[in-house]
Amino acid sequence: MPETTVFGTLSGDLTEQARRALDLARDEARGLGYQFVSTEHLLLGVLGEGTSEAAALLAELGLDSVSVRRATERLIGRGSGVVGPQMPFTPRARYAWEIGFVESEERRSPYMGVEHILFGVVREGLMAGSRGGGASSVLRSFRLDLRDLEKRVVALFTAPAPTEAGLAVAELPPSPVVAATVAPPQPAAVAAAPVAVLAEVPVPPAPLPCPSGLVAAVVRARCAAALIARLGERGLVACGATVGVADGDSLTLDVVYFAGARLVDPAAGTPLPDLAVLVTEPGADAARTMLLTAKLQICLALGSRAALLVDPADRTVRLMAADGPPRSFAHPDLLPLDALQSGLAVPLAEIFGCAPVQ
Repeated sequence: MPETTVFGTLSGDLTEQARRALDLARDEARGLGYQFVSTEHLLLGVLGEGTSEAAALLAELGLDSVSVRRATERLIGRGSGVVGPQMPFTPRARYAWEIGFVESEERRSPYMGVEHILFGVVREGLMAGSRGGGASSVLRSFRLDLRDLEKRVVALFTAPAPTEAGLAVAELPPSPVVAATVAPPQPAAVAAAPVAVLAEVPVPPAPLPCPSGLVAAVVRARCAAALIARLGERGLVACGATVGVADGDSLTLDVVYFAGARLVDPAAGTPLPDLAVLVTEPGADAARTMLLTAKLQICLALGSRAALLVDPADRTVRLMAADGPPRSFAHPDLLPLDALQSGLAVPLAEIFGCAPVQ
């Protein structure tokens, strides 16, 4: 059964190894005094589980639970020590988890394993780049190249599935192969005739189709993920936020971004976001679009720096700012967000990444 956190449902049926790694990640977070699970705790969970090929790979690279835990305390510090009964995922950990889940789906694995969790953690760090923290900073402190580590984790996906008593995982299907033509060595006096052999060359999987009822939800999640990857260390990205406006009224927005300067007093209630995003549902008419536009214009009038109206149906984004006229962008354009950070641009391919609805 999928598990639920304040950041949504954790997707995927897990192997027993992956479930133990998740439980250990929560234990590691509690032990370090945190109320939430972040990517560094997922990394510690993979190491602590110890029996998976992912854990064996990390051990081969010189990592162990004790040294990684010490590096985590040194680089990130300990939490407040006030730990509640729930252990929600941070947005970064949630994003890493979803990356791992999508990878298991694309490879047609019936279960999400420890190697998928590690892949998500490493890929999230790569996507965050120099802004990455958590597990990526811990891994780099051991002088590991994340891109090389990602390749080695991917190599685990084509290895035979481990057999273990009590492991609730079906056998993985064989990796796709394609025919390659290789000329075997021949004596000089004999013409070499090409011989077809099978080479283990993975075939990229086709993109997953996106049911029409989920298009808007997927686009919201991908929009939030793109913002987290670029602005997560500068502030806070959230989905489904309700913000207060004048005279006690409130607006519900699909995705919001708050710069750190707006989060000075957490007890003061939800501030107005620097970026407000609304996503249209399939079949939205002109009246509904005008209503969403009006909501975003209210945010701009009250002090938001930018607003986005995202239309999954035609893969367009209308960018509104307080200091200029609206501009429209279409997939696969770059969406400029200079109002939030100088030079920031998000490829719309990251937002409209699911297959179009037929």
